[in-house]
Amino acid sequence: MVIFFLLGLSCLFSASTGQPTSSSRDGQLYEEDELHFSEQKIQEVLELKGRAFVIKRNFRTETPHRCHSVKVTEKIDDTTYTVSLGAAPSVQQRRSFIIVMNSTVNLLKTGSHQEYNAANYIYWHGLKSEVRKLLHVNADKTCLIMVENRHSSSQPAACQLLMPENTIDGFVPADCNDIYERNCPGESVVLYQEYCKDLPYLSFETALAAANGSPDAVEQGLFSLASAL
Repeated sequence: MVIFFLLGLSCLFSASTGQPTSSSRDGQLYEEDELHFSEQKIQEVLELKGRAFVIKRNFRTETPHRCHSVKVTEKIDDTTYTVSLGAAPSVQQRRSFIIVMNSTVNLLKTGSHQEYNAANYIYWHGLKSEVRKLLHVNADKTCLIMVENRHSSSQPAACQLLMPENTIDGFVPADCNDIYERNCPGESVVLYQEYCKDLPYLSFETALAAANGSPDAVEQGLFSLASAL
């Protein structure tokens, strides 16, 4: 079971198609509307300490996995970071663990943004990359919403609402939740559980070695993982 989870780990953070479209002002995407640029400065998010957990999202709602999270582990330069992505392979297993993998993130300016508002996640030395935009971060940095890259309001709005681990035990801030509900319609799955903060972390290399038991199998597993990204 672990190996199948590992092969799809990066896909846990990827969008699927067929979700409802979001609301926008006269066809203007919320994430590209200059009225909201002040709440879309992604460098402010990357300065947050610790891990942020995905509370809910409105894509891949059928996932059996929980405890999806992200943490900045290294600032390489002003526009390049290394982040750790994690998720637990079981929805029911409190004695589970969170498997983590690294991704390189390059900051971007999209549309008319004059400050960085988006991030290009690069997996496995460029074999796959995905652009995510900051749709909203509230004033006290206790809640943020990321949306997958899209080019018009006719495209699905695939969103994730996240909260830093040091504030996650409270309620989702009302203003942040309202923006999510208005711009990210459709069914959402709640991914965060109370036990997530207490689970141990396991690198995917360690998990692959434990699942396969040999260096050759680990190499094959890594290749399969890279191919699935």
